[in-house]
Amino acid sequence: MSELLRRDLLLAGLAMPAAAARAAGGPPKAEVEEILRRESAEVALLMRADGTISLIDKTNGRRWNSHRFALMEDSAILANLTWPRSERSYHEGYPAGFTARALNDNEVRVTVLGPQRAPCGQFTVSLQVEGPWVKLALKDIDEALPSLTYPPALICDSLVFPRGVGQWIRKPLPKRYFWSTFGHLNMRFFGGLSGNDGWIAILHEGYEDAGAMVTQMAASPGWVKSLGRWSGNRSVHYRLVTRGYVGVAKAFRNYAVDVGLHRSLLEKCKANPRVNALRGARILSFYQGRTHNPELKEQGFLGPDPDQRRAFKVQLSHRDVQRLIGSAQTLGAKKTLAVVRGWIAGGYDYSHPDIWPPDPRLGTVDELRKLCALREPTLVALHDNYMDIYEQSRSFANGVNRMPNGKLMAGGFWAGGQAYILNSRNSAAYAKRNWPTIQKVIRPEAYFVDTTTAVMLYESYEQGNTSTRAQDRQSKEALLQFYKQQGQVLGSEEGMDFGVPFVDWLENRHERRCGESIPLWPLVFHDAVVGARYYTKGGSASAKPFLPDLLWGYAALASVGGEAAERKWNSAAFKASLVVDDWHRQIGFAEMTSHRYLSQDEELEETQWSTGQSLIANFSNEAREAYGHVVAPGDYWIRQ
Repeated sequence: MSELLRRDLLLAGLAMPAAAARAAGGPPKAEVEEILRRESAEVALLMRADGTISLIDKTNGRRWNSHRFALMEDSAILANLTWPRSERSYHEGYPAGFTARALNDNEVRVTVLGPQRAPCGQFTVSLQVEGPWVKLALKDIDEALPSLTYPPALICDSLVFPRGVGQWIRKPLPKRYFWSTFGHLNMRFFGGLSGNDGWIAILHEGYEDAGAMVTQMAASPGWVKSLGRWSGNRSVHYRLVTRGYVGVAKAFRNYAVDVGLHRSLLEKCKANPRVNALRGARILSFYQGRTHNPELKEQGFLGPDPDQRRAFKVQLSHRDVQRLIGSAQTLGAKKTLAVVRGWIAGGYDYSHPDIWPPDPRLGTVDELRKLCALREPTLVALHDNYMDIYEQSRSFANGVNRMPNGKLMAGGFWAGGQAYILNSRNSAAYAKRNWPTIQKVIRPEAYFVDTTTAVMLYESYEQGNTSTRAQDRQSKEALLQFYKQQGQVLGSEEGMDFGVPFVDWLENRHERRCGESIPLWPLVFHDAVVGARYYTKGGSASAKPFLPDLLWGYAALASVGGEAAERKWNSAAFKASLVVDDWHRQIGFAEMTSHRYLSQDEELEETQWSTGQSLIANFSNEAREAYGHVVAPGDYWIRQ
């Protein structure tokens, strides 16, 4: 091991100091015994007696070696919280080493070595190589191990993670993290690069109980127990790639197609022609009403509330919404998707999942029905939520997830007050209970089921109604599948890969960070689901706020409520942003084929599309040249 590599491993907590190495029996040998080798025409896998692995690309001779150590923890990594803590303290982990012995031609038994190289537990790894894929499956894991990080990270120069739109890490991370699938990672993989060559690690079996343990420039598969036990199968699939992070994204896209995660928008249109209403549509998010509760402001430590009355506040009536849809079309929006929020009993967030009847202070049920009956060029969607339940709900606390100690799992503190997290099995039951009335009385064509594809996967320890993370994922899929079976154009929040076969549009918080944000999500799923962003930041003082939407091929989204609606939509900014709708009409259902930076400062970016077009976005404060064309500061150019 080189001194440079040793120093990097020490900084990462992935190697022992020299004194500790001597105490453990001396420095490592230059060559550790190889105990197993599997290979195909494309790739070879080597396993050594210290539990390390090497992947060899037989097409170009590139060799990828793993670190000798992996960060391990003495306690459960996920603590049954609503949103998992990602940052890890330096005091709660240790650099685990390994020893391994072959059991047969395909399996090895691995021992985890903790502090002072004391054995902590064992597990078995089976190894297969099929074509370009290297497959490692973990089984027979000792219950004494509270969590497991294996195999050790492959050594690389940069890391790629599906977080937000996508993240490219090129400077060592000074802290330690565990990014779970899902919640932190919106697709079940991560990758590493050295130059344009790289690798992808896909969490295949047991991905619901997995994530990435990350520090410095090292990322390893991390595994957690299911309901406190090492039950179920766990496996990770590696593949070596070229074309940098684009190659990583396309490798996962091919995997997604193979396992049924990718369902194109064109295919969805064949099943439901109304999905075509999303192509080139302006998404208008209307906040209609909410229950004002001054006590909630006090509980949230938001300062004194001058209005001490508990009252329902009407922001937009059903008639207001219909009028504003017409206003947007008058201003130039040729197609609109109107998402109606806060129509339920008590207004936004207040009564989930006991939402019926619609709040009469917003207008009559007949007016809501007429609003939802709007047709081309408008599609109207009802907002609903079956992940959260509130204390004032009639059904509380039936179906709330239970912690290991029997307590209710608390969620966020939202407009309805303290939310609690439902077992998704019960969520699907509540949705099916409510739907016949909604369908008979309102007859919507589109539905937005909030947070379903935004929150992490949960466990519930309720006696007689336990749920593993894998079962939670299955129940969330069942909820989404139910609405598709009702012929709904379906939307949800953020986006996780398991929801893509069912969901037609996603509203997210993807933000651009210069040189770090890479469009992994659209490189994989752009032609499978329409994306739109709640927040629009251009990235520089001069950049158009919708420039990332153009670059990534997202639809434009405007959230409005109350008096601000008229002012916002009668602004020059609304008219200027209509170019997003025009561009989305051209490439909204197309595959993003590539992305790259065109300038050294990485403020000039290009995305390419299966239509043969490309878009160059200039996020800098000065003019830039691309392909002989000058792009103004904060502007874009569509290259036909």
